[in-house]
Amino acid sequence: MYKPTEILDFLTAASRGKHLFAPRKPEWIRGVIRLIRGTRNRIDYRLTYTTANPIPKEFIRLEPWETQYLYMLASRSRVGILEIGRLKGGSTLLLGAANREVPIHSIDVAPKNDDYLRSIMDNLGVGHNVELIVGDSQTAKYNSVGQLDLLFIDGDHSREGCLNDLQNWWDSVVPGGHIVLHDCYFGNGVQDAVLEFVRSHDVRFVTSPYIVKEHRRYPNGSLCHMTKS
Repeated sequence: MYKPTEILDFLTAASRGKHLFAPRKPEWIRGVIRLIRGTRNRIDYRLTYTTANPIPKEFIRLEPWETQYLYMLASRSRVGILEIGRLKGGSTLLLGAANREVPIHSIDVAPKNDDYLRSIMDNLGVGHNVELIVGDSQTAKYNSVGQLDLLFIDGDHSREGCLNDLQNWWDSVVPGGHIVLHDCYFGNGVQDAVLEFVRSHDVRFVTSPYIVKEHRRYPNGSLCHMTKS
């Protein structure tokens, strides 16, 4: 059985390296690359991935700092967690590893490989409290999904689709509960949906939705975080 701190290290190391500068190369090689081609406007951040990691490389489609932020929030949930959009299941694995007590539900209309996701969770000894739902998140309700104190939205990134998800699950979030959205940055429909939604709903922002296109340079990446008043 892995310790929670070990699993968090595995998750961080298996996070996305898309916006990182030479994340897995020795420092002297990184120095040479800087001289030849510059950083290309990426973040100089080292990911330490080893063959001992039971999670595949870049299985977590979040920046390393986004991974740690979401893990921290999920670990503090005491009511229930709902994820909208899992695709291959990287963030689903993260949520299940962070909290093994509360009900966790993940909804996706067309997930890629739930059997493989289950095999990784089983190997890590997590996920017994995770329900994988295949279906519509924007209009449908599911009897198994009760009250929530963490709603993580990373599904349809269009303004209309994201707005539908927010409206559909708002009533399920308890007062003081957390709502976190991925890819909330300028030029993305998620940001437009959030700004429209808060005009008619009482929320308090923890992380501002006004994130510029260079979201990777923000401490919490592209995550918009608000709580229900």
